[in-house]
Amino acid sequence: MDDHPKARSLVTTTVASSMCRMLKKNDVRSFHFYILNRSESSFAFSSLLGC
Repeated sequence: MDDHPKARSLVTTTVASSMCRMLKKNDVRSFHFYILNRSESSFAFSSLLGC
């Protein structure tokens, strides 16, 4: 997906939020994220998680 950075961002955000929902469902309550100054992705990620 190197030629499609916006699509890559959507995929990674969706996968990461899905993984966090699965972890939360299995009683993991604390998360720490490195967002690497990607505010658009972090906002989308937070929105998907309901934060």
